[in-house]
Amino acid sequence: MFTLSHSLTRLALPLSLILSACGGSDDSSDGDDHDHDHTEERGRLVLLNSSTNEAVVHDLHDADVISRFVLDSTPSALYASADHRYALLVDRSGDQVYVLDGGIWEEDHGDHQHPYAEDPNLFDEVIEGSRPTHVVKGEDSIAVFFDGDASTMTPASVTTFEDRDLIDGALPASQLQYDINMHGVAEPHHDVLLSTIRPDDADSLSANPILPDRVGVFAMNDGQYTLEATLADFCPDLHGAAQNARYVAFGCSDGVLIAERTETGYVSSKLANPDNLPDGLRIGTLYGHAGSDQFVAVASQHGGAVSYMYSVDPSQNRISDIDWQPVEEASPVSRHFSFEGDYFYILDSLGQVTVLEPQSIDGNTEWHFGLRISTSDAAGIGMPEGLHYSMTESQSDGHLYVYDPIAERIAVIEPSLFELTERWDVNYSASRILWLGIKD
Repeated sequence: MFTLSHSLTRLALPLSLILSACGGSDDSSDGDDHDHDHTEERGRLVLLNSSTNEAVVHDLHDADVISRFVLDSTPSALYASADHRYALLVDRSGDQVYVLDGGIWEEDHGDHQHPYAEDPNLFDEVIEGSRPTHVVKGEDSIAVFFDGDASTMTPASVTTFEDRDLIDGALPASQLQYDINMHGVAEPHHDVLLSTIRPDDADSLSANPILPDRVGVFAMNDGQYTLEATLADFCPDLHGAAQNARYVAFGCSDGVLIAERTETGYVSSKLANPDNLPDGLRIGTLYGHAGSDQFVAVASQHGGAVSYMYSVDPSQNRISDIDWQPVEEASPVSRHFSFEGDYFYILDSLGQVTVLEPQSIDGNTEWHFGLRISTSDAAGIGMPEGLHYSMTESQSDGHLYVYDPIAERIAVIEPSLFELTERWDVNYSASRILWLGIKD
């Protein structure tokens, strides 16, 4: 268990020591004739400049800007591809997803994985579809769920792809077409796709019929997904989903639907809402990680002004409280598992990062408050309208990068001691931040 429980505001090692460049390999040493650079990289950061509507790429060797891309519209969300080579810039209202190649990847050279680095590149074309909303990462692939649009009678659809599918610049087409719009979600899990099903409104168990109430198991056949099975349990007002190696979990108004992968297919079960869940709240957001047996669930009203956190453990058929010791005047703005799944991070509206850690109690794994790190001197005062603190994590070494829109600055948190090691100015206003590079 952590012994630190205070806010860390001091600076420690300089960034040049923490993010020192690995030595690049000699192009001639392995006898190949590739025309791109052979190098080992700490990664790159993509920020969305909210003033100029640009995607800005920083190299983490020296924090310098190496590329800027002017966008035709304003993305509402920013995601990494499955292997973190590409950034997906989701413009929901514009019915499109931009794809930005971060320029860092590795190739299998038989006896080793060889890293490469080139200039970042924004694809000329975009992934098109009506109302792209939920973007979900599986082990090797990404699923983009397009909600569709009732006003134009455009049905929902799903597009999935791996990083290797984008190497030649070709963009994927839809592989699952529904016959109705829905606010759904799709989870690529092992070799199948678990995706939501919306019935006719008269048959729906959802209070809001645009929300699905069933989950189907879809398999790929000749480039298109076809329904193989429908999970037995219902999930009214389905919203939110996550996965680990064995299970996929879906948030329902009456609890959590669990889909378990078995040798004979997927079987479902249901965990009821905890007894202490306040009236008017439901579990609508879930987080999972292949390295954790538990899911982290968030129950809140629409808008998230009041929220409660729970640990969902399908193997023990239990949902238990997480006391993350929230600060009264702060609200969460970002959450995720650490890249190895051994911690859970919460960034709040004061610029504080709360670290949760797992503990074994009476044979059960519980998540508890570990420590809290302050990353901003302003603590939320003077936040530009429409912006908030944002956070991303290196999938190579676990460093956390927290962007402060007030100071226009990035704070770097070293993961082994959870110390704030450096701050560096970017001198522009950004809405989101994302790490790209070679994941460990």
